[in-house]
Amino acid sequence: MLRLDIGGMPIVVVTSAATVNQVTVKYAKSFWKGRLFERMRPLVGNGLANSEGP
Repeated sequence: MLRLDIGGMPIVVVTSAATVNQVTVKYAKSFWKGRLFERMRPLVGNGLANSEGP
């Protein structure tokens, strides 16, 4: 995992397949994608990478 602070906004990048599985499937209710994804939703829609929940 890598944390970047871009424009005062923390961004966490997950690069391990096992960790991606944990974040997106096993512990999905414990994570929030954040403001960046909320701001992009009107532009790119609510696809797989941008959606929250089931």
